[in-house]
Amino acid sequence: MPTANLPVLDPAPRPLTELAPGCCGRLHDCLLLSEEAKLLAALGLGTGCRFRVCRAGDPWILEVKATRIGLADTVAARLMVLPEPVG
Repeated sequence: MPTANLPVLDPAPRPLTELAPGCCGRLHDCLLLSEEAKLLAALGLGTGCRFRVCRAGDPWILEVKATRIGLADTVAARLMVLPEPVG
C-alpha cells in the first residue's frame, strides 16, 4: 500500500519562536519563573497542552482550545514545544 509523502517532524523540543503561523504543537517545558508558568497554566497553556500558532512575532498569538492567548517574544522564546501535525 503506498504511503503519502508526509513531512517528518523532529521530535526534539524547540523554542516556540521556531514555529510558523498555522503550526501546531504541545507545550513541553516552560523556562519561566514559577509564577509566570502558573499564570500561563491558568490561561489554559500548561505542560502537555496542544495549541496552534495563529500569529508569529510580538505578540505571538496562540489558540488553545477555543481561547487565544497573546505572548511577548521574550516569553515565547522560553517556551519549549514539540511540533505536531496540523489537524
